[in-house]
Amino acid sequence: MDCFVSSSVDLSFSESLITSIRETESLWIIADQQNNTLWEASIKAKLWDLGLFETELHFIAPRIEKISSFLPEYIYEQSEMDGTNIAKRILGK
Repeated sequence: MDCFVSSSVDLSFSESLITSIRETESLWIIADQQNNTLWEASIKAKLWDLGLFETELHFIAPRIEKISSFLPEYIYEQSEMDGTNIAKRILGK
């Protein structure tokens, strides 16, 4: 597993990221925004253009429907975006 960090919504695929995706045939995107179909389609198009047709694409986004508090210390946990919940979502638990 490799980890790459981007602060841009418009992902740029570096050579090291492309190599990693080719080796793993998987891309997990952990975003601090609600996933939308246009963004997902854009990423799929970029993967297609790079010849990464067999790539499994997974998105982890905040589950904002679960938030019941405006207190910062609870928002990440309730939206399942704290470290523990992100790990559980990646592992499928």
